[in-house]
Amino acid sequence: MEKKKKIILATLAIVLIALATILVIFYRNHPVDDGYVRVYCFSGYPHIRAYRSGSGCSGQRLSRDSLVVFDTNVIEVYSDTLYAMFGEEWTVLSVDERYRSKFMECHLPRGSLHQYTRWTIEYQDGDGVTRVFEVNNYSPFYFHVIRHIEEKIQTYYQEHFFNVYIAQLMAEFPVTSQTVRARFVRRTDCMNPSSRIRENDPEWAIEAEEYRRNLATPEGAVPLNLITPRNVFRHFPIYLSFGLSATEQPRWDEQEAFWEGLFEGIEVMLGSLDNSTDGQVNVAVVLIRYWWTYSGGEPVFGKAHYNRHTDFTEFTRVVFERFIGAE
Repeated sequence: MEKKKKIILATLAIVLIALATILVIFYRNHPVDDGYVRVYCFSGYPHIRAYRSGSGCSGQRLSRDSLVVFDTNVIEVYSDTLYAMFGEEWTVLSVDERYRSKFMECHLPRGSLHQYTRWTIEYQDGDGVTRVFEVNNYSPFYFHVIRHIEEKIQTYYQEHFFNVYIAQLMAEFPVTSQTVRARFVRRTDCMNPSSRIRENDPEWAIEAEEYRRNLATPEGAVPLNLITPRNVFRHFPIYLSFGLSATEQPRWDEQEAFWEGLFEGIEVMLGSLDNSTDGQVNVAVVLIRYWWTYSGGEPVFGKAHYNRHTDFTEFTRVVFERFIGAE
């Protein structure tokens, strides 16, 4: 009898634990409408995803009393722009309600609770590859366009060029590399994606801001249905960049061969990029104190000593002005 009682108690305990686990999962994904919404940070970015826990974040219950609802219907408002971007063949795959809180950090809730809508759109790019474009009514429309192009182009060149050539360099030389970045000529910061023109901005920067704002119009829309990773530089003022660093210094009697070998390997990679894009690539490669910069397949500085603050601004200016001049 005693043994049977223990078995029953153990079984009951297991059932209770299972029920508790189910309830936790259920209420995490289907919160009780008690006047609060639990939101979570996501991978350190400010976009707060409702009912989904990010790494290391236990979430915060934010009151609906401060709820701000963003109700713009992006599909209706930007219908002409979307057709200019995707052509006639595009489909809205899903529409979902989401929450976030501006300026919120894990465990330090600030500001009001925001409710917005996200649309997921499917289209085909210039290669006939099916792509997914996400847009919401919280951030500016152009922010989503720029982020979408940057992410797709960055992924392609990381996998098909930099991983290949950098692996070859790392096999021959003691070097390490950063992840490749694809960037619009004016940085679009996810923490503050608003378009800004400052009083002391040069003329080209003002034009770049105007170009960015016009991405939300049919006249300024980027034809994503025509773009491929190889021709993107003809359609959008974007550049690739990455850095290399030596993990150890060569002996003094090996330095000449070491640097010459590295320089040659980088130039081989740049030549391959140039050929792949029909001479249209915009790219900056930094190797410690040197860097290579090309825009439209032509050298901006060639191989030169690198001054981060002045040279990079000049490089992005050249990229934008050559793009505008080629249109």
